[in-house]
Amino acid sequence: MTLGNFSCTPGADQPWLRITVTNVHDGNGYPVCLAKAFDRGQPLFDADVRMYVVSGEPSGPQVASGTTLRLTWYFDVATDDPSYVQHTSWVPSEITRYFVTCHRPPLSQVPI
Repeated sequence: MTLGNFSCTPGADQPWLRITVTNVHDGNGYPVCLAKAFDRGQPLFDADVRMYVVSGEPSGPQVASGTTLRLTWYFDVATDDPSYVQHTSWVPSEITRYFVTCHRPPLSQVPI
């Protein structure tokens, strides 16, 4: 999936992530994902992955059963992100890995 040319110049305090989501069983295929950032096992923060950048809010992209979506994007500034939960102070260079969980959205957020 290619999204065209974006001018992606977030501030230096905004970390990036690369996520690969494979739909193994959900017919709806509109994943909602939450990432937890770690520094060598120490949780730093939790934040929603902005999947909707691919196809608009609130549903995000359709990932049909048996297909995969790869997305490289950055997290919003913490003060602009209501999903952000800080566990400890951090800077982007301290992030060693992410753990991401995804689930189907409420039916009210699935396009008709």
